[in-house]
Amino acid sequence: MYCNYCCNVTLYYFPYRSKSKHPHLPEFPMIVKITHNHNHLIESADAIKFRDVSSETIEKFKNLFAKGHSPSSALNTHKLDLQLEHGTDYVYEAADRGKCPDLQFCYR
Repeated sequence: MYCNYCCNVTLYYFPYRSKSKHPHLPEFPMIVKITHNHNHLIESADAIKFRDVSSETIEKFKNLFAKGHSPSSALNTHKLDLQLEHGTDYVYEAADRGKCPDLQFCYR
């Protein structure tokens, strides 16, 4: 199943000066049309596992690496911190890759 999200750009070329009254047409002669018709949930666990890792999480991992952690132990330490911080909501936080990256990211 593919997402129906799309973006269309129509570029206008005028070999002569346009007589249009549109304020942006003389300087930027194009129309951008974005359609936000997702055929899937954008806040589901399947969607949030593909988010980019947040800058806060990256900084936390840099600090853990500076303290001598390996990628595996840094990830385990981070997951433990998330469990202590969020308690029963840990499963929702751990599903979000922005807050809890995968091991492959830690090795990069």
